[in-house]
Amino acid sequence: MWKIGFNTLIGKGFENMFGITKGQWKVVAVAVVVVFALMYAIHNVSALEDVADQIGLDD
Repeated sequence: MWKIGFNTLIGKGFENMFGITKGQWKVVAVAVVVVFALMYAIHNVSALEDVADQIGLDD
């Protein structure tokens, strides 16, 4: 029952609100995670310190 309700909310609620389908939401979610992972890697890898400073990720 929970799964049906959740899928209905995601499938219809967000689709009606923003005009974006469930598949497109998945693409957005993956893109956000990839960007956060990339920012984390740039910030924490010492070889990329110059890049981190240039894009404003310095401490």
